[in-house]
Amino acid sequence: MPKSRISDSPEDSSASSLNGSSVDRRTPVKLNSTGTPRWYIVLMLGLMLLGLAWLVVNYIA
Repeated sequence: MPKSRISDSPEDSSASSLNGSSVDRRTPVKLNSTGTPRWYIVLMLGLMLLGLAWLVVNYIA
C-alpha cells in the first residue's frame, strides 16, 4: 500500500487561512481528568462478585 504524501502546496495553506488563522491551534483536551470515582469501582466489583456467586450457586444446585 503506498504511503500518503504530505504536500506543502499553497492550496493547503489557503484553505486554512479562510478561518482566520494559518496555524492549527487546537490542543487535546482530557475529558475525565479526575479519574473514576471510588464508589463506582466498589459497586462494579461488588456486582461482579454477586454475579459470580449467583453462577456458582446455580451451577451447584
